[in-house]
Amino acid sequence: MSEHSHPVSGSWRAAFSGPVGTYMLTINLGVLLVAMDTFVVSGIMPSIVADIGGVRLYSWTFALFAVGSVMGAGSAGPLRAIFGARTAYAGAGALFLVGLIAAAFAPTMEFLVLMRLIQGIGGGAVASMAFGMIGVLIPPELRGRAVALIGMVWGLATVLGPAFGGAFAQYHLWRGAFWGLAAMTLVFTIFAWRITPQTEGHGRLSAIPYRRLLMLGGAVLALSFTSQTDDFAHRLALFTAALALSIWAFWRDAHASAPMFPRQAMNLMSEMGALHWIVALSAVTTVFAQSFVSLHLQVLRGLDPIYASYFLVVLSLAWSVSSVMVSHLKPHQEIRALIIGLSIALVGSIGAGLTVADGALLLFGLFMAVIGFGIGMTTPPIVQRATRIAIPQEKALAGSSIHAVRNVGISFGAAAAGWIAVAAGLTSNTMSHDVVARAMTWIYEGNIVVSMATLLATIPLALAARAEVTVTPTGV
Repeated sequence: MSEHSHPVSGSWRAAFSGPVGTYMLTINLGVLLVAMDTFVVSGIMPSIVADIGGVRLYSWTFALFAVGSVMGAGSAGPLRAIFGARTAYAGAGALFLVGLIAAAFAPTMEFLVLMRLIQGIGGGAVASMAFGMIGVLIPPELRGRAVALIGMVWGLATVLGPAFGGAFAQYHLWRGAFWGLAAMTLVFTIFAWRITPQTEGHGRLSAIPYRRLLMLGGAVLALSFTSQTDDFAHRLALFTAALALSIWAFWRDAHASAPMFPRQAMNLMSEMGALHWIVALSAVTTVFAQSFVSLHLQVLRGLDPIYASYFLVVLSLAWSVSSVMVSHLKPHQEIRALIIGLSIALVGSIGAGLTVADGALLLFGLFMAVIGFGIGMTTPPIVQRATRIAIPQEKALAGSSIHAVRNVGISFGAAAAGWIAVAAGLTSNTMSHDVVARAMTWIYEGNIVVSMATLLATIPLALAARAEVTVTPTGV
């Protein structure tokens, strides 16, 4: 697959014109379906339980999807190298499709949970490959636009997903929801096969990093188990096990002949490593802000669930708006945008921490939007810079690994937020006003610490930018 041989304008019009426009359409259709999936399933789960039972496995429909998502996202680079771009991308869509169709026929909850794992693997690979394709299919001038568009699509899914699932749940037609997603996924898979240029794959299935994928999957599984216990020591042990498995997986990957991630992905003192740490920590910040917001607003503020969910939409929309605003940065502006965005997110985290328990509700909502706006500012420049500084053979990996690392960060963030909540006394049997207020205060105070750490992770980037200025001859 060749890079672009003709100069391309960085305008939105150019982003939707010619071959680039068809690539944009295909990439974002896949992302939309994967993003909608979780929201749709959230809406139809009560109907599923009422029909086939299995309430004890309710949470596992989401936990195993998360496990599959991390494994699928981590496998995106190796699968592309083995099968070539078109076959891997369309194949991921086909696997997602199989999981959806099988789920529509699910006779038991056990079978449905297994199909959610399959959906997660396929969906994680689709979303991760979308970011990877930006680095090789989209011209450098339009990569920021492409990432911003993915952010907008993800925000759109927060609105369309619940509505789509709710429409089927209203009439207890939960199987129809899976069929609806399957029909759209079939269209995407056909598009992916017809439009994505093929690259040559080496065809060696032995190159699939099974052990590293199982380590990452095991780490996320351990984190998922933390939600099944209210015992602080048990949660700490599971969290520690997940951390150890993740470190081991990334260490092995850095020394592998066919890595899943850029080799410097976890080296905080390198530019590539700093970018990946910022992605992971930003994901934790987002999860800390969102995890218990519905419970908090219902118990402390007396809001109905539907109104409480709007606060999540506000964060997502602010994220989308700021992504668009920084979607056409010059290389020398990328690190500045990162630092400004993370500083804004820190201000939002501090404000949310001060208002979460008893501050003005409108003010709390505003600070939630500030968090989303700040983090949204970082997404396009992170992908742009990662694909720009990557060595040629790691350009696709640099893009796809961003999504994989974000998924890992989300899993750790959810587990850490739950751990803090339990430490504050919040369990399924103790959800009084005072306990919820204390738990929310602790979680949002923890979010301030994470936001500060994320901002500090930009130091290697700032030093690299300063070195670039130093070595650039005057007048160039």
